[in-house]
Amino acid sequence: MLEELQELTLGSIINCANKSNIFISGSGIGCVGGISGTSYNNAIINMCYNSGTLEVNKEGTIYLGGIEGNSYSDATVESCYNVGNIIVSRER
Repeated sequence: MLEELQELTLGSIINCANKSNIFISGSGIGCVGGISGTSYNNAIINMCYNSGTLEVNKEGTIYLGGIEGNSYSDATVESCYNVGNIIVSRER
């Protein structure tokens, strides 16, 4: 699952860009971001941007953001921006 691949712990993502579109579907809980889905433990995302579209079509809880979906334990996002579209719909 994409949200499992987008996890940052105890590290940094610096000067990174995402220009790809991301589509998530299904059910359950998920964290989706243009750069990182979830970050923990003082992780830093700095000077990054997302211009890709984030599209989610799923049932359940979703944490979604242009740069990051969710963060815990003093993780920070600094000097980043999102210009991509964010589209959310529900499966039927």
